[in-house]
Amino acid sequence: METFRFLPWEKYPIRGRLSTLKWCGTLARAMRWADVIHWHFSGATLRHELDLKYAQWLGKPSLVQFWGSDIRIPDIASADNRYAAEMYAANSDLCHAGHSRKTQERFARYGFRCLVAGHELSAYLYPDLFPSFYTVAAAVSSSEFAPAYPTANGHRPSWCIRPPTK
Repeated sequence: METFRFLPWEKYPIRGRLSTLKWCGTLARAMRWADVIHWHFSGATLRHELDLKYAQWLGKPSLVQFWGSDIRIPDIASADNRYAAEMYAANSDLCHAGHSRKTQERFARYGFRCLVAGHELSAYLYPDLFPSFYTVAAAVSSSEFAPAYPTANGHRPSWCIRPPTK
């Protein structure tokens, strides 16, 4: 897998455009190759949402996976979570209802289906945009980890993987 560094067109007029063209080619090849387009990013990577338009044009099954911060709405998140309320109060520039709706509209407009990481996130979905959706359980099971509590000499707590049980 290649790593891409997008250069600002204003500062690097030629190299910036070349890096974008290189990305376009790689992205187009990958999307043509894939059986299903699974998007893990809340926005488009190209101007004018050309990548999402291309995904729609290909006519392949497309899925957007929302992870939380991309669609979470502070009023809903804060209602039963005082830690979320404190976080949003201290960081008013974080996600808001308008941002959540705009993000969801972007993908609904291009025919993407929706996948959320856990049932908690379903509260943030707009039913008119995604009347049905898929959920997936957390990718990490906390039962596979054991806490390593701090010692008297002041080491910070950490987590370690439990050895497999026989």
